[in-house]
Amino acid sequence: MELAEFIAKYPKRASHIPAEEILEQATTKYPEEASKLWVYRADYYSRLGLFERAREVFELSLDVCDSVS
Repeated sequence: MELAEFIAKYPKRASHIPAEEILEQATTKYPEEASKLWVYRADYYSRLGLFERAREVFELSLDVCDSVS
């Protein structure tokens, strides 16, 4: 979880690791934290200036998540 938060807050500093893959796999590995991880994924793209991708991820999270943490 700490790695996912770091990637979301500092995406350019995490450019040397497979950040997108880590965030995606974390949602399946930690289903109890899925809603927070979806927000991290959207935040990651937003901070990179990829606003359309951030919106897509956020909208997908609304379909996938059934609870809010």
